[in-house]
Amino acid sequence: MPITPSYSWQESPTWVTIHVALRSVSLSNIDIITTDCYIKVNCSPYLFQVDLFEDIESNKSSAVVDNGVVRFFLVKKQHSLWGRLHAVGEKKGIISKRERSLEESRERSNKLKADAKVKTAQLERLSVQSQMKLDEEKRKLVEERKSKELKLERDRIQSWQTNLEDRADINCTRDSISKGIEDANNASSINNSLTADFAHFEASDDCFDLNHSQDKPQEIKQYPKAPEVTNTILPAPRQSVSICVKFTPKSLSLNLPARESRDKLRLKEKKATNVDTIDVSEREPLFLQDKGDEFYMRNDFSSAVNAYTEALQKDPTLLLSLANRAACFLKLNQFQKCIDDCSKSLILIEEENINIPWESETTSEASNIDRVCEGARSEACPNSGLESVAEESLNILQDFIHSKEGDKKRWVGSARKKILVRRCMAWCKLKQFDKAKEDFSEASVSNIPVEDLMKTLGITE
Repeated sequence: MPITPSYSWQESPTWVTIHVALRSVSLSNIDIITTDCYIKVNCSPYLFQVDLFEDIESNKSSAVVDNGVVRFFLVKKQHSLWGRLHAVGEKKGIISKRERSLEESRERSNKLKADAKVKTAQLERLSVQSQMKLDEEKRKLVEERKSKELKLERDRIQSWQTNLEDRADINCTRDSISKGIEDANNASSINNSLTADFAHFEASDDCFDLNHSQDKPQEIKQYPKAPEVTNTILPAPRQSVSICVKFTPKSLSLNLPARESRDKLRLKEKKATNVDTIDVSEREPLFLQDKGDEFYMRNDFSSAVNAYTEALQKDPTLLLSLANRAACFLKLNQFQKCIDDCSKSLILIEEENINIPWESETTSEASNIDRVCEGARSEACPNSGLESVAEESLNILQDFIHSKEGDKKRWVGSARKKILVRRCMAWCKLKQFDKAKEDFSEASVSNIPVEDLMKTLGITE
């Protein structure tokens, strides 16, 4: 609920003042409305609104906010004393008058905004035109200055060229005169030298005798002798000797460029030597085998292959890990690897070198194998005669775990049948039907004849 603030008012025949006190509030979001017959102040949580007794001139009225007080100065349209501030009459009439005044105020404000936009556009247009005029005047002034300066420079160049031509003519005449004087001086000097030489030749008593000059012996120049080369004895060539160089063997791989990688490898080797720091699920092959069974049940065959591979690295005689990895390879369409694992499993069965937990299985492990068998029943082709064969072969381990006697021979025979059926299916995928026929015949499935199985897989004799 809004709160009505305290207020006070005064009047004269021409004006009315109203002071509205807004205490302990922020005046940043205050909203003030003034119309011809209605004033309003909205500042949460305060709300002050008054329907005036008579009309006022809203254009001449004003409202000032100062120190938590809103001061209204209202100018009356009719000069008279009101005697009261609020309007008197029916509520509907007062409300309709208020709405009408608000609508007029909105129209007036919209009109003022539109007029302001028009004035702003006109001012902008005038400013652009005046700026264009100024630019044109500046351009004309610059062109006039350019033309004046260009004319002045042309006059200067022309006067300079005329002066230069006059000087060249004067210099040419001077050069021709000086050249004539020099030629005359040279001719006179040459004449004087010739006469002097001729007189000197006549006065000399020496004459050239060609015969005597030929009999005169010629002087021979002697050059210094070259130093003699002494015979030095050179040393004999060195003999070849083979030297054996031995290098310290590196324990690390050659493909480790950084020291950080070598440190990681040393840490891994140190961790591998310390058995206590390794998790049981990574140390015991049976835990790894159970992890692979869980991945197989979730149809995550790649992770199941990794888990079975780690289990076989710990213990290569785990028949279940080898056979289940073959099933994973069959699901991943890696048929050659499936055939290799099935062949290894059959070799382990023939050598009787298999590691199967006959008496140490717990109830939780048996239930885990039940779930694995449930998830692996999709191994056979749907709606075919192989579905019953797959169910029988997959239930071999389940039946053996729940049996109390633990017939090892019966379990091994059933497991061998299951492995042969898997290898037969891989041979069929590789279109090697002769080998598939041999595995079917060796499996000797009791509830389905070999001919029906061969017909289901498309094997023809």
